[in-house]
Amino acid sequence: MELGGVLRAVRLRARLSQEELAARLFINQSDVSKIEKNRKIPDAITFIRWFKATEAPEVCAAMLCGIDPTTLTEFVQQVMTFSQLVGAFVYLMLSIM
Repeated sequence: MELGGVLRAVRLRARLSQEELAARLFINQSDVSKIEKNRKIPDAITFIRWFKATEAPEVCAAMLCGIDPTTLTEFVQQVMTFSQLVGAFVYLMLSIM
């Protein structure tokens, strides 16, 4: 996935409009649109602010490390599912005792 697609996905996941995100990043809405369409590359400050504003530090870290963000997201979801199963098993075992 290209950078613009990743940035758009985290914005949508955060349920922010382009206008709302632009206000948080101190840029124009048209710049958000251009970045999401890969017509403009965000500077480093905008890149970091984007992930802070969308509460997606794990995606930022993945991209900075060269890891595909979708792979990381799938892995995190699997770990969370596994931890929920372990928690349910422990609860069941404690209630039996």
